[in-house]
Amino acid sequence: MNAGVLLLVAALQQAPGAVAVTPGEITLEVDGRATLTARAVDGGALDPGVQIRWNSLDESVVLVDADGTVTAVAPGSARVAAVTARGTGFALVTVPELPPVRLVAGVDGGRTIPLGGGAPLHWTGESRLGDPVDVSEVEVTSSDPSVAVPDATGRRVFGLRTGRAVLTVSAAGLETEVPLEVVDTGVEPVLEPVEPRVRTGDVVRFKVGEGFRPGWSVAGAGAAITAEGGDGVFVAELPGTYEVVARVGRDAVQTTVVEVVDREYDAELLLVGRGAIPDYHSADTWVFEGVDGRDYMYVGTYLHDWMTAWDVTDPANPVRTDSLRFDARRINDIKIHPNGRLGIATREGASSRRNGIVLLDLSDPGHPSIVSEYTETVSGGVHNVWIDGDHDVVYAAHNGTSSIHVLDVSDPSAVREVGRWSIERQPRTLHDVIVQDGYLYASYWNDGIVMLDVGAGSHGGTPTAPVEVSRFAYPIGNTHVAW
Repeated sequence: MNAGVLLLVAALQQAPGAVAVTPGEITLEVDGRATLTARAVDGGALDPGVQIRWNSLDESVVLVDADGTVTAVAPGSARVAAVTARGTGFALVTVPELPPVRLVAGVDGGRTIPLGGGAPLHWTGESRLGDPVDVSEVEVTSSDPSVAVPDATGRRVFGLRTGRAVLTVSAAGLETEVPLEVVDTGVEPVLEPVEPRVRTGDVVRFKVGEGFRPGWSVAGAGAAITAEGGDGVFVAELPGTYEVVARVGRDAVQTTVVEVVDREYDAELLLVGRGAIPDYHSADTWVFEGVDGRDYMYVGTYLHDWMTAWDVTDPANPVRTDSLRFDARRINDIKIHPNGRLGIATREGASSRRNGIVLLDLSDPGHPSIVSEYTETVSGGVHNVWIDGDHDVVYAAHNGTSSIHVLDVSDPSAVREVGRWSIERQPRTLHDVIVQDGYLYASYWNDGIVMLDVGAGSHGGTPTAPVEVSRFAYPIGNTHVAW
């Protein structure tokens, strides 16, 4: 998507009569504001009657009002688009990272380390917004190096004898303490054997014994191993012989060898057909069997206001059958009810600032028609949705609140909100939702994946009253979508 946006920017900025945004680049601190203006690339002013629609391409970083006033909400960078009938211009807004105001540190597995073993030590800075901030020149010291001692990097700590010690982590003028206890578990660490021959792509788990958290490494190009709890999770992309190394303690290392052979595949991916959409960028798609027994695909648009319908019964010859136009600058997501009779299209960037969802009648799937729109509680824009057909509810990822809004669509002409759920932290960004077997998986960007019981029964959740089951955030990177 980013590459497509950059190509679109280059093409529009070079086109005669296109639009430029002033200033083209701007830096704002968090909570800072500035007003952008749009003009013709040739330097002239836009005609007074030219309508300008301002859109932020990443509302988790920058918000923009109808008059071009941008507000920085979180560190990062985002493009802001001025969309007109003459063309589209862009400005790049950069929001610098906030400085850390505190350090957070801990040892994997809690506050105990087995005698003779080790554990990863992790730390991060936190800004005043609670966001993680990288810190450098970190120093780690132990109150009693005879009990627990960090390695030269400070990233691992080893238990040398039973007792208690406190690790002090210092960086950027900040300091925090991590209390530890080294205990004798009576367990002798032994690298457990695995199958001597595995296939490329197989996930193999190595263990050394309960309570131990070794540092894992693998010798040989084409494979990787990652720590997960006490396990070493190994995957090879290339065949070969690999040596797996477990650094159990400061002076204790165990190794084993695994042979990887090629995985045999009985399928291949082939390009069968293509349906060209030359006038604008495509967004999400959904393929389904219509009530007439034929196969259809609906395609949303990016920085445009059309949804197109295609008959793809013959995959080699897709045929565009119809299109619908909405007041939107992004129709990012389209979902179809399992009954094949109801569709949902999401809207962002409406000129009226009333976004929400559009409900579609699919009784003639090649020519969908609009049943109704719902904007009341999701006017800030809906990025993604999921339809629970068993209960006739839609889970909407609302840009305005970054909450999951539960909408009753049993009567498509009279949609109403019947529930809502979100994580506690602000700012937050909800990007995607999906439901499988009574569990909802919410992609909460920097806050990771959050799993909710919405009818599975394991934690007391219902379709309209979700209950959290668990969550997981990556140390680096964002959770964009789950499936």
